[in-house]
Amino acid sequence: MGQEDREARVDALMTEARLLLDQAHLREALLVARQIMRLRYTGAYEIRALALGKAGRPGAALAALQRGAARAPQAWIIQMMLGNALSDFGRYDEAVEAYKVGRGLVTDPYDQVLIEANHAHALYRAGRAPAAVDKAAWCLETCRANGIEDGLHDFVLSVHADSVAKAAPRRRRLFSWRR
Repeated sequence: MGQEDREARVDALMTEARLLLDQAHLREALLVARQIMRLRYTGAYEIRALALGKAGRPGAALAALQRGAARAPQAWIIQMMLGNALSDFGRYDEAVEAYKVGRGLVTDPYDQVLIEANHAHALYRAGRAPAAVDKAAWCLETCRANGIEDGLHDFVLSVHADSVAKAAPRRRRLFSWRR
């Protein structure tokens, strides 16, 4: 099978796997991931992790992403998904490192914002709201400069708003009243 044929086959399998995941046919999606694995494409790790996560096996999903990152460290989406999974486990410093690796692999503004928005969300979850505000502000500016106005922009707005609210010093106003 030629390279173009392999890529077309992988694209078709990825589409099939995503549909299976959307329909919650997790075993079938895992079987498709196995087919993608035989073709040696990183999409196998993506699909496997998503299926295992949906099956309530986050530890197995994390392990799949760790294997994927070790086998194909140049796959930015695996790095981002690994960061997300590590963040879910409260392993924020490791998550930040995965996001940094992923960010170093992309030049497309949309992909940069996608990684950095997830990075900002992990910082927020880690209680590092000021850093999350800065990261989310960069994402918003990059969205504006590049005309990104879809669900990613909405996610960035949400992360930014949550981070700003958490970073702002809480002020309690005391009022007096007359008898």
